[in-house]
Amino acid sequence: MSTDKTEQNESSSWQNIAYSNMIGNEALMRILIRKGLLTQEEFSSEVQQVHQEFMEQQKSRE
Repeated sequence: MSTDKTEQNESSSWQNIAYSNMIGNEALMRILIRKGLLTQEEFSSEVQQVHQEFMEQQKSRE
């Protein structure tokens, strides 16, 4: 099997995993909001905070 074909398959697999995770996260968020356990604003704020923490960790690794 050629390297290009292997890289395409790996890329496709990662894309499928990322898409699956995105759909699962969206479904979970909608359920939590619908049940009144979370607001859209709380979710958005938490996403921002997690993103900021992740970026800070990345900077400290450089």
